[in-house]
Amino acid sequence: MKYEGETRRVLVEKTSAKEWSENQTNFYHKVGSTDQSILVEAVAGSGKTTTAVEGLKYATRYNSIAFVAFNRSIAQDFKEKVPAGVMASTYHSLGLRSIKASMPDVKVDGDNVKDFNYFKQVTENMPDGTKLMVGDYRSEALRLVSLVKNTLAEPSIASMQLLSDTYGIDIGKEDESDIVLDTALKVFNLSNADESLVNFDDMIYWNAIGKDGSDKPRVNPLRFDLVVTDEVQDTNAARLAMLMNIIGDTGRSIAVGDRRQSIYGWSGADEEAMDHFRERTNAFEMPLDITYRCPESIVAMAQEIVPQIKARPGAPEGIIRHINEFELLRNLKDGALVLCRTNAPLVKPAFQMLAEGRKAIIVGRDIGAGLVSLVDRVAKKNNTQDAFAMLSYLQDYVEIQVKRYELQGKTSRAAMLVDQAETIEAISDGCRTVEEVRSKITKIFGDEKSEGVRFSSIHRAKGTETDDEYILRPDLMPWPKSVDNPKELRAEMNVKYVALTRSKNALTFVHGING
Repeated sequence: MKYEGETRRVLVEKTSAKEWSENQTNFYHKVGSTDQSILVEAVAGSGKTTTAVEGLKYATRYNSIAFVAFNRSIAQDFKEKVPAGVMASTYHSLGLRSIKASMPDVKVDGDNVKDFNYFKQVTENMPDGTKLMVGDYRSEALRLVSLVKNTLAEPSIASMQLLSDTYGIDIGKEDESDIVLDTALKVFNLSNADESLVNFDDMIYWNAIGKDGSDKPRVNPLRFDLVVTDEVQDTNAARLAMLMNIIGDTGRSIAVGDRRQSIYGWSGADEEAMDHFRERTNAFEMPLDITYRCPESIVAMAQEIVPQIKARPGAPEGIIRHINEFELLRNLKDGALVLCRTNAPLVKPAFQMLAEGRKAIIVGRDIGAGLVSLVDRVAKKNNTQDAFAMLSYLQDYVEIQVKRYELQGKTSRAAMLVDQAETIEAISDGCRTVEEVRSKITKIFGDEKSEGVRFSSIHRAKGTETDDEYILRPDLMPWPKSVDNPKELRAEMNVKYVALTRSKNALTFVHGING
């Protein structure tokens, strides 16, 4: 189904007063002179979005173009920058357009409760003890359903068990996990068969694969002559399959990304997404290796991980400092960004700032929700509302799970669970009840823009930049237990690279913070 949108405006002026680098100029020439797909490997701060948008001025021969962004805020920003007639959209929004065009009577699950309701249906007639046990793993079962759709894994017990191991999803002991997996598979099958209601995952999944598991999509995706994709390194298998269905046999695709900023493998992203895109589209690969964000001193540090990154001509030297934890609060000014590999060390200074009447927030409302879920599970399973008792049970639970993950070689999954527990412990300081712990978690974690200081895990900070950056616990980069696993060590070095390349001016390492 060909996209019928606003007529493309032909742009005559293809250059501006800006001086483009040789690599950018080569990219524009390639866009304008061939119909070959292009993969752009762009270092941090290289202006990849600006370059991609400028490249559209050379794509005037295409009647229909889509610029697909990773999230809504980026897509909204694109709408204000792309030429008239170019559709700027997220994958989900574009997928929903296709579904609505093919299935006009479908209803949108705006509250994303479709799978939750099927979970209740599957478990409602279970014996009370089994129902209670499975209910404790509801969020894990629903995450497995989501991962099947996003990774295009086979919907089977064996496949879901592998997903559980790969992504560090706790589904209980062996006798419990069998029931949880069976429940998750039943929920998936019911959800997949229901074509009257489309949820968030379905918006992409239905455009990627057929109802019967075939490669033919369930809907007829809107087709475009050219699709430009941002942050391709974070693409999962379903998004890539959807992209291939959108461009079909005759369309062209341009993708921009950075292999060394691929840090979301733990959440379902394809860690080899850029290579898979190149193979599937026969793309010509081009570099953007000059960072317009980072000063010379920071680039020199980043080059130890990504040798090809270069500072822009005339870049300032920049500031690199080292301070101890006692100097942190008096150095922090509004607008500063404080990063750490884990969340636990962020808690104490964030609460100290709040106690002083200063504005502070830890980025990640969903992280807070995950912490609350873990607290509630442990408290419920052990029938306690006493904060001290909950922490004791939590410690026992984490010890068992960490041993399980480490035996499987999933050291990063173990690290995530340990960080959750340490974050809860730090937040629980001074709390007497579980409800007080919940309240403090909700208070400190959020996503709204803050006028004060933003504290964030490194994963949450990707895509941001600041003039004044602080990194707590630099000794955690890379995560110490990852050094014996080449795949996990590479992922950890990607995280370090992201951390080092957020600042436009000053980068301060803070030593001595516990957590």
